[in-house]
Amino acid sequence: MKYGIVTADIIESKEITDRDLFFKLFSEKISYINKRFSSLLLVPFKIYRGDEFQGCVKEINKIPEFLSIIRENFYPLQFRAGIGIGSISTKIKRDIGKIDGEALRLSSQALEIIKKEKERITYYKIIPEYKHLEEIINNFYILLDLNVINRTVKQWDAIKLYRDIKNLKKVAKKLNVTFQNVSKRLRAAHWSQYYQLERFLIKKLEEYFPPN
Repeated sequence: MKYGIVTADIIESKEITDRDLFFKLFSEKISYINKRFSSLLLVPFKIYRGDEFQGCVKEINKIPEFLSIIRENFYPLQFRAGIGIGSISTKIKRDIGKIDGEALRLSSQALEIIKKEKERITYYKIIPEYKHLEEIINNFYILLDLNVINRTVKQWDAIKLYRDIKNLKKVAKKLNVTFQNVSKRLRAAHWSQYYQLERFLIKKLEEYFPPN
């Protein structure tokens, strides 16, 4: 059986001067993600090394949407994510620090790759027999990452709410703006195109790693 490991680190975290506030916000966001996605996470996310976090996802095909939602909820904190897809050689435990295997090594390798590239914040490393799939996904993420990096605060606000609510007027009410304004934000962020690419990646991963 193959698993999806997400290893991530907060971008430019060392430049944050109020460390207590940072750790409080970081911990709260990790707790929220673990609670919201408890049924999807085989091993919950755990913070380590001060600004990194790691966890294991049950359904590999859902990772693209999962990452997007984490980014939307983490903002203004941004992070790089290395995703490793492969086997786990130890017993599955609730503490990510107590498991090991191919998926974890691939995930760590993926994170190290994007630490060297300023315009990429997501990278997949998949078992060698699916090298072609790895190339397809990473090429698509060149576009997706560029979109994410260039979003404005107002676009983040609109995208986060619209993904959950899927209704322009209700999002507008929460943001205290017109629905035309929400629509304008989503268009400027190329939300429709982003969402379609995200759906494509979900279906592509499902072809190779169907849910159990």
